[in-house]
Amino acid sequence: MSLNDAMENVQEFETLGDLIADLNKKFSTNIKKDDVTIQDYCYDDRIGWHTYLVTAQGLGVVGYTDGEFK
Repeated sequence: MSLNDAMENVQEFETLGDLIADLNKKFSTNIKKDDVTIQDYCYDDRIGWHTYLVTAQGLGVVGYTDGEFK
């Protein structure tokens, strides 16, 4: 998948709870807040975002974000 393809599929979540609900629905899991880790990854010059890696226990990397959730 190219960067352009990925950017066309960007999803926005207001809260970590919204992200978790989406993951649980998509993957038929029961992920909880403590199962999700958001860690500093890098600054991506291509899109002008400081990115963070989002992982979920049992799923691995589930995506990237441009900041931490409320």
